[in-house]
Amino acid sequence: MKKKVFVPFLCFLLILEYCIITPQLTIAQEHTNVKSDKNVAGKLYENFIREKLRISPEDLPNLQRNGSLWQQMVKKWGSKPDDINGKSNCNSILSSTNEVGVSTGAEIESEIHAAINPTDPSNIVVSPIGQTGGLTVPIYYTKDFGKSWKQSTVKLGPKESSSFVVGGGDPVFAFDATGKLYFSWINVYISISDFSKQYADMYWAYSTDGGETWQREENDKIGGSVIQGQNAEVFFDKQWLVVDNTESQFKGNLYCAMLHADGEDGRIGLRTKSANSKEFTDTTLRPKTSFAFNQFANVDVAPDGSVNVLFFGSRKGMTADDMSFYHLRSTDGGKSFDSENMISPVIHPRFSTGYDSVTTTGILVNRIMPCPQFSIDKSSTKYRGRMYAVWSALGTNENNKRGLDVFLTYSDDNGKTWMTPRPVNDNTENLTSDQFYPSLSVNENGVVIITWYDRRNDVKNELTEYFMSYSFDGGESFIKNFAVSGAATDFSTVGQGNNGFGIGEYNQTLSTKDFAIPIWCDARDNDGNLNIYAAFVPISPSTSVQDVYDISLISENVSLSTPYPNPSSTTNNLSVDYFVKSECSVHIEIFSAEGISVKTLMNGFSTSGKHTVHIDTDDLNSGVYLCKIITPDGSVVRKFTIAK
Repeated sequence: MKKKVFVPFLCFLLILEYCIITPQLTIAQEHTNVKSDKNVAGKLYENFIREKLRISPEDLPNLQRNGSLWQQMVKKWGSKPDDINGKSNCNSILSSTNEVGVSTGAEIESEIHAAINPTDPSNIVVSPIGQTGGLTVPIYYTKDFGKSWKQSTVKLGPKESSSFVVGGGDPVFAFDATGKLYFSWINVYISISDFSKQYADMYWAYSTDGGETWQREENDKIGGSVIQGQNAEVFFDKQWLVVDNTESQFKGNLYCAMLHADGEDGRIGLRTKSANSKEFTDTTLRPKTSFAFNQFANVDVAPDGSVNVLFFGSRKGMTADDMSFYHLRSTDGGKSFDSENMISPVIHPRFSTGYDSVTTTGILVNRIMPCPQFSIDKSSTKYRGRMYAVWSALGTNENNKRGLDVFLTYSDDNGKTWMTPRPVNDNTENLTSDQFYPSLSVNENGVVIITWYDRRNDVKNELTEYFMSYSFDGGESFIKNFAVSGAATDFSTVGQGNNGFGIGEYNQTLSTKDFAIPIWCDARDNDGNLNIYAAFVPISPSTSVQDVYDISLISENVSLSTPYPNPSSTTNNLSVDYFVKSECSVHIEIFSAEGISVKTLMNGFSTSGKHTVHIDTDDLNSGVYLCKIITPDGSVVRKFTIAK
């Protein structure tokens, strides 16, 4: 019979990562404690969960219906706990062209995941952690390749009608080969009838209409936990999903890799929903070797149908300086793992001893993470089956002493051996600057796309842009790095609106045959308001910042068409359509490709609805131009060409 062990530092402490209303340790003190406490791994798990609550865990046992703490929560979150139950108070809409604003109002949304439909690339879904009015997971979808976006009306939360959501997050998607879409998230909640217990459940749902509507099975939990006081026996954290879309015997299987802390076992693991099943397995497949610390599991399926998991951990203990990435492989549909292989050792300021003084502006020390991502080439090129892994760190075997770099490695033998990792960012000879939180995608032609946050253009190492690069030779070399964000963010401001959580850790890059689609969040207004953006960037060996012209930061309240016809081959025949949801001031202006203003089309008050504006091109030479609309709700920029 399994021995039950309650783990105050392995499970309850995980819950603390979900908290955004909780007393904060000073950064220096917290980091020192993590390095010195004998239960160091447990201390680290504490911080992995602290952002996922919106009420202090210390306060939960004292919560009484209609008491003073209850009233404070109602006042702060704008609704009664009875009414929340997973409700999303975020009503922003993701909009797009090359760069796209997801939320442009007062909503604070960050730490995102996204996916693209393999049967219809015009269908893209995005979900952030919504941090206005509580921790929610709103879902945005487009069915026209980002020309317009809508928010699903689904309210994802616990099924229990008497529950009050006190935290959550970790949204993640996966499409299957037929276009069926899966989604997973975490809710931390309490029952209105019993405040002595908290529940932390990892759920899943599915959509058959591209993210517009969602269904849930009777057993819609991947895993769950009951927390009493500050103890829990089991906890599930930071999951990733993938579907087997190969022609293997396991086609249609849905795999979930996650951290599964269970009693004294804090290892990562894998759970499986077979193609014909309506629920996940209730047991977790784990590495064969014991680990003193595990986290950051990531999963993908190889062309042969094998399930491959990347994870981060230490075999010997947190003070043994053996933090490394590892790889696991299952060839029987997630029933068993081969022995793990080391990918690379890692020197990281959050997890390696001796680096307590290393800080990154805008990111709490206890939130500096390596954020690995893992992808396998499924193209028909010579690189088919190559496994890629990226992460951010100070180095591999030693500190490179230039700040955080984005590292890449790959394997051509099913993960048995790995290339020596090397930086993707090409500013390694510059002054110290941080490059962090990478995302990875490999398109159908085998092009490797990597994106990340980058501070190379600020000697103070604070102003942050979003960068990307391509490799057309299987990761051997990358084209010159370029920015896609259009504006830098002063990262000293990113946590002002969400208790230091800032941008979170995760962002996502998608791809089609012809486009890379990086999706990230920043706070370029430098007022703490975090918004989500997407860029639709052509894939070419010559792609550079000059190709990222169409930039939008818009809401459902404003849109702008590309001037038409485009390109224009005759004189004086251009028009552009714009839409404003309500009466407001509107300014529309034409700029040259160099950003010089050449013509004002409109500057005044507009009624609501759709309008058309004529563009007189008599005095404009042939070339590339930008049309920009500015309204109180946001602005949009569209690129067009005149060819007389």
